[in-house]
Amino acid sequence: MTSFEGGDLVKISYSVLLLTLCLFVSFFLVFFFKMKKQIRLLENILYVDPITGGYNDNKFREVASKLLKDSSGTYAIGCVNINNFRYINDMYGIECGNKVLADMFKKINDIVQDEGCYARVIADHFEFIVKYFDRETFIYVLKTYLSNIEANINDTDKVALKCSCGLYFVEDNNEKISHMLDKADIAIKSISEANSSEINVYDDKYANVLARNQKYTLSMEKALKDNEFKVYVQPKIDLITEKCIGGEALVRWISPSMGFISPGEFIPLFEKNGFITEIDMFVLEQICKDISKRLSENKHVVTISVNQSRLHLNNKYYVNNIEEIINKYNIPAQYIELELTENSFLDITYEIIGIINRLRRQGFSVSIDDFGSGYSSLNILKDISFDVLKIDQIFLNATDNDDRSASIIKSVIDMAHEIDEKVVCEGVETKEQVELLKKLGCDIVQGYYYAKPMPLEEFNAYLDSH
Repeated sequence: MTSFEGGDLVKISYSVLLLTLCLFVSFFLVFFFKMKKQIRLLENILYVDPITGGYNDNKFREVASKLLKDSSGTYAIGCVNINNFRYINDMYGIECGNKVLADMFKKINDIVQDEGCYARVIADHFEFIVKYFDRETFIYVLKTYLSNIEANINDTDKVALKCSCGLYFVEDNNEKISHMLDKADIAIKSISEANSSEINVYDDKYANVLARNQKYTLSMEKALKDNEFKVYVQPKIDLITEKCIGGEALVRWISPSMGFISPGEFIPLFEKNGFITEIDMFVLEQICKDISKRLSENKHVVTISVNQSRLHLNNKYYVNNIEEIINKYNIPAQYIELELTENSFLDITYEIIGIINRLRRQGFSVSIDDFGSGYSSLNILKDISFDVLKIDQIFLNATDNDDRSASIIKSVIDMAHEIDEKVVCEGVETKEQVELLKKLGCDIVQGYYYAKPMPLEEFNAYLDSH
């Protein structure tokens, strides 16, 4: 039998304690480095743009706010768009398009250097803040630089980038960074298409627009709770039978204090501040609720298309949210068509393709609105399958004076039918347009010739009487 002296026991105790301490330190270090890695991953998601590897909008706002707070210099905030980016995407593909975005990011670094910061916001939209000393000199240098930007497509090819820029010269460093960016954004949106490659500086003439937008922003959430947003529906007509076979849901804002607010005023604002996703889901739920009621009353039901913002495509729970709403009202997915604009697909990723495919597998129809308005139309059809193409109204308006537009519509219709997609043409206002579209083989039309958008209750009466 082995016996231990007191000294041996002390040594064993110290050894056990040392081993325990080493294990604790090891576990702590593993935990620490694992947490550090998780924090880095989270920071990348929150603050790093995946295409350029630089700041995203969140980080830009944080850094720019600190810069203005800690400095007494004079600063300008700008927004930059690449006007011909969709053409580049269409001609050279998404991978080359991303390379151009990364190159553009580096070019903006040349403007800002160490006197500010910059970020890519989304697609081909960038923002920056930079210190300047003389306003006119800065505008001249910036305009000269933006008019001579080239980006590498591959090892041998380069493409000239046509850019426009909205500028706001900071007057109060304590002003909210979001308000400053709004002013730069208003300036860039005020640039006419005829003079797209230019710099526009915000001044007081845009103050009314900014004040209006801020008023709408402060009112929007309460307005939604108070049922100020109303769902309207415009009938869709089958050109063969001339019967109503569907409708497009639209939203109107009717405020007791501000009166009727045009969608052209609040929709772009809501797209920018993100509130459009709540409006979209509100409209979808109202439509589902109405369809459920009509089904329970054994009334005639048609498929209703509901506009969906491109912002939904960044939400990994988007499809689940849609499914929850239709399950809540127990309606078949076939009665809902989800309508996305062509501009929603400036950045086509595997995630976006997966979302569209999943929606279609669940039984939803998916349509692409404003087809033909951008440079990437054919590229989109190559990568993503849709159920319906909605021809941009500009082609129909042009047919009155241009046979080429009619030929383009005919080509789009034939192509859509070849890939088993239906074609809708909106904005139909005359009998001549109806007859032309019939001749061209268009499937469905909507427009004032047959019916204008009407409140949901009136649309139901329209369905019952037709």
